[in-house]
Order: sequence, then structure tokens, then C-alpha cells
Amino acid sequence: MRIVTICFVVFALAACAVHTPSNTLSIVKMKETFELEKTRKDVALQKVSEFILDVNMREAKSKFEINYLPDQSELIDELVVSLKNQGVPQQRFVLNATDKDMTKAVKVVAVYLKVRNSDCGYLSFHNAQSYRFGCALEHNRNISLVNPIESGD
Repeated sequence: MRIVTICFVVFALAACAVHTPSNTLSIVKMKETFELEKTRKDVALQKVSEFILDVNMREAKSKFEINYLPDQSELIDELVVSLKNQGVPQQRFVLNATDKDMTKAVKVVAVYLKVRNSDCGYLSFHNAQSYRFGCALEHNRNISLVNPIESGD
């Protein structure tokens, strides 16, 4: 009788041990670049603004590095005013007047972070043993770490 009880306890403990896959994800630094030849100021202003506002709409925490030739400074001044009026904070873009290795009049580099591997699946009676509990919580935590809420100072 003792052996039967021990076998039953060992069987019960072995049945409770379920291997669950780990919650893995990756954070990727993305870059998008827009370059513009010398052209009319109004056309250049519209194209650069469209690029920045498009990226800003998709990725609200993106940062922009705007490199330009010194003779394009008037265009950049108007661009800064336009972006501020569109609601893009000035802290999110950096202006660099340079003619080192510049073949275009204006070059805008947008940088933002993306969280990948967020497919947590769904919970049902059929997959309860293999469901990755905490996956959605971990994914949301990583998103908040990558894109923190900033104070509106």
C-alpha cells in the first residue's frame, strides 16, 4: 500500500510540472531617412514637413535629426516654425548646419524604437497548459519603458 501511495504522489507531482515558454521580445531601433535636392523653398518645406508629420503620426516618440546646407537656413527656420505649429515639440528635433559629406540640400533622419514579438495568443481551455501567462503584461511594460510618458513641462 505504501508503494502505491508513493507512486501516486510521484505521478501527481510529475503531472503538475508544466513547461511554459518564456516571454521573449526584442526592441529594435528604427531609422527612416529623407533626402531632398535643392528645389523651390515652398516645395521643399511641404515635402520635409510631410515626411516629419507622417513619422510623427505613426511614432509619437520619434526624434528627428535635420542636416542641411548653410544656404538652406531660411527654409529650416520656416520648417521649425511650421513643426511647432503642427504640435511637434522642438526638443524632438536636432538641427545641424553642415556641408561635410552632404550631397543633398536637406537630410532628415527619424529615429524611433519598436517593440517586436508581441503575439501572446489567446487563453482557452485547450491551450491553458501552454499559454504564456504574463506575456501581455510584459509586452505593455516594455512598451512603457521604450516610450515613457513625459511630463508636459
